[in-house]
Amino acid sequence: DGDVSALRAMLMEHVHDKAFDVQIAACRALGALGDSPSVMEAFRPHFFDPNWKVRQGVVQGMAGLFSRGVITAEVVQAALEEMLITSNGFSPFFPLKADIRDLGEALRAQQEGTL
Repeated sequence: DGDVSALRAMLMEHVHDKAFDVQIAACRALGALGDSPSVMEAFRPHFFDPNWKVRQGVVQGMAGLFSRGVITAEVVQAALEEMLITSNGFSPFFPLKADIRDLGEALRAQQEGTL
């Protein structure tokens, strides 16, 4: 447990690293390893980060904390209401294509299970 605690402390520092990709990785990792709602205080300075990918990393970290029961829905909602949500990243989503892909994966999974 001492190693995990040391890792958490290191990640909390790396959330504020000069390199944005390190910040993103630290936020995501804290979503998986964070054990206290206080992690949100490390995320908060990035709510208006000029780099939308850092804000995305914060959201992904919050999602991990929420899914593991570390933070409540109310904490997530309050944070999302504070956060700048605009970005220049755009990925089109095609629902029909996604449904066809999902159905194909289900068919493959069933075929692999019966072979």
